[in-house]
Amino acid sequence: MKVSNKIRALRETKDMTQTELANAVNINRSVLNRIENGSRPLRDDELKELARFFNVSTDYLLGNYGQTSTYDDKERQLVNLYRVLNDADKQHIFYMLDRLAAPKLAHA
Repeated sequence: MKVSNKIRALRETKDMTQTELANAVNINRSVLNRIENGSRPLRDDELKELARFFNVSTDYLLGNYGQTSTYDDKERQLVNLYRVLNDADKQHIFYMLDRLAAPKLAHA
């Protein structure tokens, strides 16, 4: 997935408009629109600010997972999905994982 599509998907997951995101990361809305449309590349400072705002790595936005990653594609997908959740949903996921894993860990 292209960086432009990732930014749009992250923004939409947070149910934000382009104007809201642009204001949150101090980017002009028309610039953000061109970034999301892929007609303007991200500057380094914009990349860092968007990664910080969405609580993802710049490598995630750029699609650079590297050759040494110990995560398979499914694990990476789970991490990326988790990162876009709100705090209440993250707590719910932890609760569910704890309930599912506890019996298996007890027998390990």
